[in-house]
Amino acid sequence: MSDYEIDHLRSVLAHANREQVPLPDKITLSIRIIVWTVLMAYAGFLMTGSKNLTPPGMTITTAFLGALLGFLIAIMFTLRNHRRQNRAARH
Repeated sequence: MSDYEIDHLRSVLAHANREQVPLPDKITLSIRIIVWTVLMAYAGFLMTGSKNLTPPGMTITTAFLGALLGFLIAIMFTLRNHRRQNRAARH
């Protein structure tokens, strides 16, 4: 092995040995819910277009549906993360 490969291997092992302190689950869930809900509501708002011909009710409806979709996506990713952690803890 070359010196470069040995140094790279040492850095990879040092990085793997560091303990990562995860955020509490309630905080990550709250952050995910807020971020996904706001971003998807904004995406729904943008999908209606910037034309003045769009009725206000349609704009509100698409923003609401985007927020609902964002909330569901946040829950889905959180549940997937919990399953992954449980699976890793069992092995």
